[in-house]
Amino acid sequence: DAKGRYIEFCKSSSPNLDLSEVSLVLDCANGSAYSVAPKIFAELGAKVTPIAVEPDGININEKCGSTSPQLLQETVIATRSTMGIAFDGDGDRLLVVDNKGNILDGDDLLYTLVLSNITRKKEDFISTGVVGTLMTNKALEVFLKEQGIGFTRTDVGDKFVLEELIRKNWILGGEPSGHIICLDSTTTGDAIVAALSILDSIKDFEFDIHKILKPFKKFPQKLINLQIKSPQTVMMDTQVRQAVGDMESSLGSNGRVLIRPSGTEPLIRIMVEANNLELANNSALKLANLFSRLG
Repeated sequence: DAKGRYIEFCKSSSPNLDLSEVSLVLDCANGSAYSVAPKIFAELGAKVTPIAVEPDGININEKCGSTSPQLLQETVIATRSTMGIAFDGDGDRLLVVDNKGNILDGDDLLYTLVLSNITRKKEDFISTGVVGTLMTNKALEVFLKEQGIGFTRTDVGDKFVLEELIRKNWILGGEPSGHIICLDSTTTGDAIVAALSILDSIKDFEFDIHKILKPFKKFPQKLINLQIKSPQTVMMDTQVRQAVGDMESSLGSNGRVLIRPSGTEPLIRIMVEANNLELANNSALKLANLFSRLG
């Protein structure tokens, strides 16, 4: 009974987790989690409202799941649930919605898991580090540095996060899109295991994720996708390299700049994070204007 063994494995990943005081909306994306996720959380005591649990072979991720959270937000509010959890179709990514309908991304979830480990004084974790990606919010990096916890970035993609975790012998990593990897519980990304770890991390806060996230203020981001005929050529221009270097020096620990060419289109993706929205917007627009002149 593969399904039964998997259910027991997931439950065993967070021993002593009692969800009897928790009401959850689970969006299973009409995908791989549809028949197991509701059972796992219900068997742990939660009152479960399942949605998107009727796959027909075509409707996977269709207006549901972690990539389309509107239905989850509406259902959490309508049912006055503690929180909502959305999985993606293949079950390796998740997104959380709080009881007010606010979306929490992978950076919020990593912060939650880290703070829980610090609060519980888990030295085996604190002495290691966290793997993020190029898109991980600067605020998480700053927080980890303040706590003396290692941090490194990889290219975007959970496979790169996993490779780096294994290389460094660390146990926690992820990306804003919702891939959360907990190698102390499993050997790869598993959204159900990650969701149980997150619930376990907030049980000391009466399952109110607001309480644990209150100090965490993410840096505002400005993203611009700019059509350029020859992205690689423009990126190597000395004016561009000088402008990016100057901006990074100016921002210092209060922000960062990320310039990436699209792998499939003639686009340059400009992302600027700063400790205030106006600075992020103005900095990104300044770079976009430079790219437009040169491209």
